[in-house]
Parts: sequence; structure tokens; C-alpha cells
Amino acid sequence: MPASIPRPLVLILDGCGSHHSDKVVDAADALDILLVSLSPNGTHLLQPLDVAVFATLKSKIHNIISELVDEDDNGYFNLSKDDAIKVASLVAISSEGSRLAGCSRYRWSR
Repeated sequence: MPASIPRPLVLILDGCGSHHSDKVVDAADALDILLVSLSPNGTHLLQPLDVAVFATLKSKIHNIISELVDEDDNGYFNLSKDDAIKVASLVAISSEGSRLAGCSRYRWSR
């Protein structure tokens, strides 16, 4: 970060354990960066789309793949190219639908 940017800076951290080490804290302190940690298990509060939209989408895709996948004699699982394209198309259609419905962006100010 260029020195011309006013300090202190605020860096928001997720719950990843590697972000919470003495080395990271010391480096942030030396650079006049304030560390703010998000609450663990706070996805439902901080990322409601993950809970309300994407969890449902992931579940449906998992169910579809479970129906389409075949296990061979060696214990490997196979998915045909045609079925893989169907699943990928479902994801693309769902993502585009979310975007068109405004789920990918939200104006907090009026």
C-alpha cells in the first residue's frame, strides 16, 4: 500500500486460522493497519445469499449429480459429457436468473 494513503487502514479478516497469527498482527501493527475479524459462523448474517440462494442451488446440483453419476467396477464415479453439460447449464441459468433478478447487486442507499 503506498505511503501516500492516509493511515490507519482497516483490514477485515474472515475466520481463516492463518490470518490470526502473531506474524500477521505484528506486520499489520508495523504498517498501521487495524485488523477487524468477522464472527465465526456468521455466514447467515454477513452473506444471506449463501444461505438463501446458493445453499439451495448447491443442494439441487448435488442431488442432480447424484442421480446422473455411475460407479464403475473399480469404485470410480463417472459423469458423461452430456450430463456434465446439463449440470453446467443449470448453474449458468441459475446464475443468470439471480443476476437478472437483482440478487447479485443491492443498493443499500436510496
